[in-house]
Amino acid sequence: MSDAMEDEGIVVAMNARCAICCRTLDSDSDYPGRICDHCDKRAVNASGLEPSADSVSDSGDNPVYVDGWRCFRRHHLGGWVTMVDQCD
Repeated sequence: MSDAMEDEGIVVAMNARCAICCRTLDSDSDYPGRICDHCDKRAVNASGLEPSADSVSDSGDNPVYVDGWRCFRRHHLGGWVTMVDQCD
């Protein structure tokens, strides 16, 4: 069975999975290559340190690295979504 369904030509993700460990994500995602919170906790910046995040300006370190995977964070509303770099 497919993890996606098509509705009038639009593919809708169902049971979205982490791009690194394949765990089921807590919600479906419109972000390609999204990773789960479990993997995101292992993210480091280019210096190997915990990435910065500023909830006031919705900014922080990019890229971040998780288990050797280069990822980017989309900062928004005091939080972020981390996605594997699909072009790396």
